[in-house]
Amino acid sequence: MDGFEIHVADTLSPTLLEKQDGSTGSEGEQSSLEQFAAYNGRAQSFIEDRNEVDRIKDQETFDVVVANPPYVRIQNLSGVKDEYSVRCASVIKNFDIYVPFIERGLEWLTEDGKLTYICPDRLLTNDYAQKIRDQFAEEPISQLLDFKDTEVFDAATPYPCIFCVDRERELADNRVQYARFADEREEILEEIYHLDQWGTPEGVTEYDLFLYPQKELQVDNQDGYLASWKPMG
Repeated sequence: MDGFEIHVADTLSPTLLEKQDGSTGSEGEQSSLEQFAAYNGRAQSFIEDRNEVDRIKDQETFDVVVANPPYVRIQNLSGVKDEYSVRCASVIKNFDIYVPFIERGLEWLTEDGKLTYICPDRLLTNDYAQKIRDQFAEEPISQLLDFKDTEVFDAATPYPCIFCVDRERELADNRVQYARFADEREEILEEIYHLDQWGTPEGVTEYDLFLYPQKELQVDNQDGYLASWKPMG
């Protein structure tokens, strides 16, 4: 694909720069790899790719960030809770791993960039997501789509929501385009994006569209959750 470089990486793993205090033994790990690479071309290629990934993660920002992060409660991951609690400002209590993924995405975003994530709608209500909501509510959100009343995926998964950040918008006067769905009908998203204006058409019961002032979103979060949904009509 012209114009793209694809690297395999762990979004949340610390780079060598982040581990430069030496407390994790990263220098010894790197030295061993370099010695092995002296007579193994595949190891050399691995080192070069990892160094490039580290450079990207440490130094680059992006105009667009799109992600469907994993949904895993920290109780189901061994040995990482303390590490993430130190490295990630948004991590509190028994968090879900998608929380630091959101924090990382916001760090990577340029000053006028756009970010879109799909994640569990627990983001809007659970106490472990309080700190990431603090960051989230201070970003100019363009859209927030809630699927809590629908079965979007065939497998048993948390109800998802999709949120979009657009840093080209002015935060003070921003009005968030909210959507709440009561039907998982195919092409329903395409349908609403072709409406002349953001609002629920007369007679429609499958979804509810409304605008919500960003300032009120920030007030909601002070109460510990984003209680931003009108009842379905």
